[in-house]
Amino acid sequence: MIIFNTTRLPCLLLVAVVLSGCGHTGPKRYPISGHVTYKNKPVTIGIVTFVPEHGHVAVGTIGTDGSYALQAAAGTYRVAVKAVPPPPPGKDYMREEGYEPPQSLIPVKYSRLTTSGLTVEVKANDNVIDLELQ
Repeated sequence: MIIFNTTRLPCLLLVAVVLSGCGHTGPKRYPISGHVTYKNKPVTIGIVTFVPEHGHVAVGTIGTDGSYALQAAAGTYRVAVKAVPPPPPGKDYMREEGYEPPQSLIPVKYSRLTTSGLTVEVKANDNVIDLELQ
């Protein structure tokens, strides 16, 4: 009978996930970087999502200076930006009476592909794509 040590299981799972990402197949991906601004001010938290008509979705985290970076294949992408701060740490706020989730720092329309109105073209080289939200 084989008994798994529960402290080793997370390590094994991590190794499996890392190895499954090796040997990427599919179209070549190109670096994309830029800044996200809302009313000419940096968006300081959130994620940027590039979604092609066909192919792989690309996601990047927005830094405190409004910058983001990701990689995607050349082509046209619809873009969504979500900028919702996390709740303060230390409590289970969702279980507290009267809990109000954090509000988006930008209009919610930008968080949905169907309403963001954002489309970008990724070229087969290094790309700088700034997202200027109004």
